[in-house]
Amino acid sequence: MPVGAPGIVAGFSIIGTIAGTAVSTVNATVDSGTPDTAFRWDATGQQWIFNISTQNLSAGLTYIFQIALNDGSTIDFQFGLR
Repeated sequence: MPVGAPGIVAGFSIIGTIAGTAVSTVNATVDSGTPDTAFRWDATGQQWIFNISTQNLSAGLTYIFQIALNDGSTIDFQFGLR
C-alpha cells in the first residue's frame, strides 16, 4: 500500500511519560494544535502531518507517543518539555 494512501494511520496516542528515571504507562489522546484532528497527507512534501498541541502537557516530562498503522505495525517517538 502506498504511504500516502488514506486510512494508513489507524491511531495516535500518548502511551507513557518519563519523569527523571521513572517511567509511567498511560493511554491518552493527542491534542491537535490546529482544527485538523487527524494525520493528513501532504502530497507536495510527500509527508504525513499532525500538529501536536503541547498546551495541556506538563513541563519537566518526556512524553512517549505511538502511531498505529493499519497493517498492525507501530511507530514510537518521544520528546520532552522544559
